[in-house]
Amino acid sequence: MSRDAKIQGLKEYGVYRKSEEKTASQIATTRDRDIENTKEKK
Repeated sequence: MSRDAKIQGLKEYGVYRKSEEKTASQIATTRDRDIENTKEKK
């Protein structure tokens, strides 16, 4: 799903903001986990 379609699907700005913040934290968590996994492999 494209980012614009996602934004259009979320009618209210508040819902959009919460969704963006949650997604950003999930991405950060996943990235941190990937970094940890990479360190362990070396």
